Amino acid sequence: MILFLIANRALKICTFGHVLFVDNTYFCNTAYCRTLIYYKLIMKRNINIVLSLAISALLLSCSSNGDEASVIDFDGLASADYSNLLPVLDTIDLNDAEAQSSMLSSLDKIIYSDGVFYAGDYGQGRIVGFSSAGEPLFSISARGRGPQEYLKITDFDVDENKRIVIMDGQSDRILTYSENGSFLNTVSLPFDAYSFKTIESERLLFNLAPWNEGKGAGKKLAIMTTDCEVSQTRIDYDGVFDCEFSFQSVAFTSSNDDITFNQPIDNQIIILDTKGEISSSFQMDFGSGNVPVEARKHIENNWEVVQASTFLTNVVYSDGHIIVGTLKDHGKMRDFIINLDSGVKGLQETGSSIRLRNVSGGMLIFQDFSSDHIKLLVAPVSAIAAR
Repeated sequence: MILFLIANRALKICTFGHVLFVDNTYFCNTAYCRTLIYYKLIMKRNINIVLSLAISALLLSCSSNGDEASVIDFDGLASADYSNLLPVLDTIDLNDAEAQSSMLSSLDKIIYSDGVFYAGDYGQGRIVGFSSAGEPLFSISARGRGPQEYLKITDFDVDENKRIVIMDGQSDRILTYSENGSFLNTVSLPFDAYSFKTIESERLLFNLAPWNEGKGAGKKLAIMTTDCEVSQTRIDYDGVFDCEFSFQSVAFTSSNDDITFNQPIDNQIIILDTKGEISSSFQMDFGSGNVPVEARKHIENNWEVVQASTFLTNVVYSDGHIIVGTLKDHGKMRDFIINLDSGVKGLQETGSSIRLRNVSGGMLIFQDFSSDHIKLLVAPVSAIAAR
């Protein structure tokens, strides 16, 4: 098997035995996850067990959470100019800091909380906090094998007490640091997960991996308490999910009052409250552009069909009144905005250098990839309703 990881802003091809994601304007974080997956399978189990798991993973079943999702006919929505729906964006330049400890070689994840932007550079194993003016506030760089260190950052978030919580998918641990970067504690995970989101009462909401055989096996979502107990699980995996293929994605987006979950290619948008309870869901229908069921089961074997289709990917957020996110539209990345109250959609022109990177803490966060440094463009989600 061969692993290619080409970072920064050039052509990205991430593969471990097969192509995972190809895009010339966006970062490919899934290479980290897929590397860890195969690393753990090879190191922890013999080849026979690995083959058995691969077969079992393909047979994992999943259904909805039991509530009927509201179907959104994308083609049936009235069209508007995307730029007219987009609010006025403020510019924040990162990476202008003189301190080497605050420099970022890439931006793998960006989140916002209480006036601070937290930037994750997974390649360097670093998380840097920046003020709303782009000034560095602190840096966490604790990669290593010690009890207070992580082998590889696969996701991170900031909790209600401003603590930075890091998931190390290689050692299956969660590490917590104070708001100034001091180590606080670590716990082991009882399952395999893609990503997570901090929720109320110091609990964590996880997007579980389809090959997970630990607690919550066969489920997409699980809530873990501070004592590492899995208190609740949500949404079964179904037979049309390809467990050997992952698209790059920010699984959880948020405002101050709600959380949105989306797993690429199934086009389902799940809205949860800050306790992790599902409040509503939408199913995006792209008509003839939908990825056929058989292609979803075996993405690599049907890559040309998938590339000719349309589906949600990377970032999706909804509060029930608006939806903002990114589409993979016939092989092209395009951001979009939908006003559900007025039934109007705006779709970004192809070839734009500006990409939505996250919706976090009620803030729309875009990145301008034409810049020679990390340049963010931001606005409150609430500003969309005013357009």
